Amino acid sequence: MPSRRFGLMAGVYIVAVLTTATDGADYKRQRQSHVTVRYRGLLRDYARAIARTVSTARQVSVDEFGFGMPDEIAVMAEVDASQPRLLYTDGADRIYLRVRSPQALREPSRSGTYHIYALCREVARLGLYRRLEDYRWMTPAATEGWTHYMGSVLVDRLYARLGRRLWPDRYEYLADGTQRLKAQLAARPVSSLVEAAGRWRQLAERMPRRRFAGLFRAMDEARPVPADPGRAVLDILNRTLTDQAAATAWWSQAGQALFVGPGAPGDQAETIEPKRLSGSLLILRHDNNKSGGRRHLENGGYAVRFHAPAGPWYLTGVHVHVSRAVSRRGAPQDATIRLLEGEKNVVAEFKMPYTCFGRREPQWIQMPVPPTRPPRDFVVWVALSGTKDDAHYVHYDRTAKGHSMIGLPGGRWQALAQGEWMIRAELDRPMEADPLADPAYRAPTTQPMVPTQPAPARSGKRQVKIKLRGRSGRLLNQ
Repeated sequence: MPSRRFGLMAGVYIVAVLTTATDGADYKRQRQSHVTVRYRGLLRDYARAIARTVSTARQVSVDEFGFGMPDEIAVMAEVDASQPRLLYTDGADRIYLRVRSPQALREPSRSGTYHIYALCREVARLGLYRRLEDYRWMTPAATEGWTHYMGSVLVDRLYARLGRRLWPDRYEYLADGTQRLKAQLAARPVSSLVEAAGRWRQLAERMPRRRFAGLFRAMDEARPVPADPGRAVLDILNRTLTDQAAATAWWSQAGQALFVGPGAPGDQAETIEPKRLSGSLLILRHDNNKSGGRRHLENGGYAVRFHAPAGPWYLTGVHVHVSRAVSRRGAPQDATIRLLEGEKNVVAEFKMPYTCFGRREPQWIQMPVPPTRPPRDFVVWVALSGTKDDAHYVHYDRTAKGHSMIGLPGGRWQALAQGEWMIRAELDRPMEADPLADPAYRAPTTQPMVPTQPAPARSGKRQVKIKLRGRSGRLLNQ
């Protein structure tokens, strides 16, 4: 994977967010019960196997775990040799899969990737995040540990129902389910993800699995964030389990690993070390890469609303399509980037130098930021320095609208009537949250395929001034 160490980055892969496939000539379809796979570049047998995997896992999620799954799951699968592999769900009703070649879907001994398990884990993630609207009171290990546990059980159930005939390679994927989880729990050291999966497994031994959906719903409705979440969760457990002694015993071992401590989440913006990220970037955007005009704002800033996919994603960069009003080359300018929850609450602020050369073709300026956890619904606000004689213009796309604004955090906002700002949010997630890239489970017999093409360089200097703000707006690192 490319290095993600902040300040020493040689470059970054630009990954456009996967959009829903159309019924164009280059896309084909595979249909199973409650699942439609639109695919491009894949062999038909693998597209059919993907549809069967998601369809069966969906049904098991309803029958055995009691999750209310979407009536129709849309899966987009495509081959793109120029981009890193990627698998994620939007948390509502869509799953996106990209691989670098048709051969990348072969059995793990050939491809290095456990696609059946990975798809089951995304179905588990889909069920969980449809139950949880606000999950900040759970640790990232808790949510990802649940997807690992439930995904492992789904693998077992798929093998019991469909056996080796599920995947075109007809391999023994049963070993990728709870058998592997048991082996991980017996190994030392145990990662926080595996430990959390083991805690959920212990709870499943004390209550029927069908009660988990109701348990998560009750936790979500309790909104345990403002106070001590442990007290609220333990109360829910006592109401869910008939054996309160068992609930208390489980809580005494699992509470600290799965749920945040008293008073959390606190006034601290959540960050992560860049080296822990997967390197398979996701770019959220509303534009179609077609400039319909440009604007320079002397007051206020350019703002765009985004919705993060399900899972622990971190903002790692902002891309802005910009042009300059003068023809001379100038010194690097400063951009101010703010990550907002809603339109008033500043989660984090970054000062970023950038360079925009002359009045030529508009260009994408890529500005890295320290990996910072955004809210599920967040706003990226950008202000570019400049003068009347040396102005910078941000371009907008006329083909869409509804997410872009002009204004100041905490002030009044005005919708951009012309369309959408060409501003994009770059996201990445921890290695253990990426089912296609996680090396902590079991080493494959062959190494996974990784991007090898050179990455485009970032613009501007490497030095960044960072201001982290709490939810109250108070600076945390003056």
